[in-house]
Amino acid sequence: MSSDLAYIAFLSSIQKYLFQYGGPILIAIGTFSCILSLIVFARKNLRNNPCSIYLIALNIANLLLIYTSILITVLVYGYNMYDLLTSLAFCRFYLYITVLSDILPPSYLILASIDRILITSPNAVTRRKSTRRLAYISIAVVTICWVCAHSYNIILMQLIQIAPSYYICYLSQKLQEGQAYYSLIVKAIIVPTMMIVLGLYPIRNIRRVHRNRVVAVALSRSETGGGDLYAVNSKQMQLARITLANIGVYLIFSLMITIVLMYQGITQYSDKTYLQIQIENLVVNVARFIDFIPFCVDLYTNIFVSKTFRNEIKKLFTLAN
Repeated sequence: MSSDLAYIAFLSSIQKYLFQYGGPILIAIGTFSCILSLIVFARKNLRNNPCSIYLIALNIANLLLIYTSILITVLVYGYNMYDLLTSLAFCRFYLYITVLSDILPPSYLILASIDRILITSPNAVTRRKSTRRLAYISIAVVTICWVCAHSYNIILMQLIQIAPSYYICYLSQKLQEGQAYYSLIVKAIIVPTMMIVLGLYPIRNIRRVHRNRVVAVALSRSETGGGDLYAVNSKQMQLARITLANIGVYLIFSLMITIVLMYQGITQYSDKTYLQIQIENLVVNVARFIDFIPFCVDLYTNIFVSKTFRNEIKKLFTLAN
């Protein structure tokens, strides 16, 4: 028994130090990433592009997540500020904003992917559907839908005392099960699937446009009837690469939490010892920390994959000097 208690204490210390030291670093690099990315995408050279609007919305959502979900998690698990969770209003806010801020960034990435599908289409009519107006409407509709869909967390969350001066935020058993299935289906299955399919589709379009253009150039105009020789310009290509790279980073770092959610769904009715529960809690929190990473590194990914983005960064710092 004493060895189990010692092991549990060791696991708790790992969790504490991960959030105590890793959390502030993540917040710092994430803040720098989001603010600089917002400045770049808002520059004249990029801000009129519908995809840039989606990426601006993405970075705003990332900032929201950093200074709500990540910050509160770091304070609670890294600095033992459990007193934050002794208020019912704060409990409701914490759960609501955690779930909401977790779903908004991937939703905006999906919208950006759809825009890349439109703009890389060989069909001119389809390309004209990629507009700033559609971007604003899509962002507003998706945001309002998710805000309303998660409002039950504000209404139904309860605060219960399980020990002197120790409270926990609580949803009824049925609601917890429903939320677990929701997380499994939406975060672990639907969102990654949509990202993979919609993220790769622009590549198919670009290859198709390039192939058609090569064929059209090879043939005489009399034979092709003067067909559409549309070519995806460099800026659109760069934005497509940025979107695809951000999706790839998100999928890689969300893989662990996806596996954990699936495991929890499979074993939720199994009998577990106290030690097993503590080990699972540690794994869940490590997975949660890793899941935070893609929301904090977009800037660095964009610099790596996009020449246009690198040039805008250089211009920005040149002007600053």
